[in-house]
Amino acid sequence: MKRTIKVLLVLFVAIIVTGCGESKKEAINPNKFITIADNYSYTVKEATSNYDYANSAYYYTSDFTNIFFIEGKESATINTLYMDEVTNYANEAGTEAKTTTKKGDNYSIFMAANKDYFFFVGRVGKTIIKAKTRIDNKNKMVKFLTEIGYY
Repeated sequence: MKRTIKVLLVLFVAIIVTGCGESKKEAINPNKFITIADNYSYTVKEATSNYDYANSAYYYTSDFTNIFFIEGKESATINTLYMDEVTNYANEAGTEAKTTTKKGDNYSIFMAANKDYFFFVGRVGKTIIKAKTRIDNKNKMVKFLTEIGYY
């Protein structure tokens, strides 16, 4: 009986210390996204005119990294876009890829990694970011995504 109480007490304290998880994230504004991207040598280009559902859209592309950011006009459109991009990246990553998902009140995250690439799609409110980079560049991408608050 004492052992059971100790185990329950340890679990209770662990839950309190670690918290119950993050249920909301703050969407990044386009100017802050651009500034942080520049700090990582991701010089983004503006592409808002290509998307009638976007208030702003930016992309970065290189030989081994692609990043796409949209601040949408409506949440429903961004939610649909998120699901489409998750499907696209899941298919591209393949059935052998390790996938992870996270979900909160106002955000959804999908990540996948295969032997060659790391894939990420994150939606926070009316914003979405998708990124793909070679697996050897994953750590830099994760740092970037963490700094903008989407990882």
